[in-house]
Amino acid sequence: SDAPSVSPRVGFVPQQDVLPPMLTVHEALLFAARLRLPEGVPDSEKHARVDDIMDRLGIAHLRDVRIGDGEKRGISGGEMRRVSIRLELVSKPDVLILDEPTSGLDSVSASKVAKVLHALAHDPDNPTAVIASIHQPR
Repeated sequence: SDAPSVSPRVGFVPQQDVLPPMLTVHEALLFAARLRLPEGVPDSEKHARVDDIMDRLGIAHLRDVRIGDGEKRGISGGEMRRVSIRLELVSKPDVLILDEPTSGLDSVSASKVAKVLHALAHDPDNPTAVIASIHQPR
């Protein structure tokens, strides 16, 4: 076929969470949506996409919680990792690459992260290819 080739959109989640501690989870996701989605996408659609991601992946209850950091308590390490993953999902990548997504997490948090990645890869409507490096999972 003579169809033009389209480069896949790739999302990358680094090993260390780099999140703005002063923002709430919703503010951080909305900021990512506004930064990464084309200007032609209306703001109402960006809001809707953020709400959809929060609902579908089970963090709606964290909507107005500040991310926080070592000095100011906020969300947990496992929640932080799941927010980092969702920041990449805002732009609807075709492929999501993660560097040790369970690193530094306890077994319960690591299991939740693994469940999120499994759900992404097996989404019946819009599956995402997931590539992750994991060292010695427990």
